[in-house]
Amino acid sequence: MTNKHYRKGYQFEHYVVAPYLRARGYFVVESRGSHGIVDVVAVRQQNGKGMQHWPLMIQCKNDSKGGYVKPQEMASLRLCEKKYQGLFLIAYRDKVTGKLKFRSLDGSVLAEGFLNQTS
Repeated sequence: MTNKHYRKGYQFEHYVVAPYLRARGYFVVESRGSHGIVDVVAVRQQNGKGMQHWPLMIQCKNDSKGGYVKPQEMASLRLCEKKYQGLFLIAYRDKVTGKLKFRSLDGSVLAEGFLNQTS
């Protein structure tokens, strides 16, 4: 039997974050079991203009703390951000609205529609 925290996290990754990205044209790979540094990797299709997009490296947080990341985990994410090419993000639910939000590791919240951009 899985514990409730694993199940809650899995459901957020699999039923909220991944479909959101797929609906916006991303190829999505989910990392089951939270054994990796990121939970979801998403790559956008090329836009036909020769422009390529960096992959999204997403740590999902489905908690009541607005996507709190423990200091040790944040340090690991920052180390990977320096080592690998990608846009490292935290996916979480807004505490007030319950809406899916994304923020960078420095805490900047991505504007609505940022992940919809095609160029």
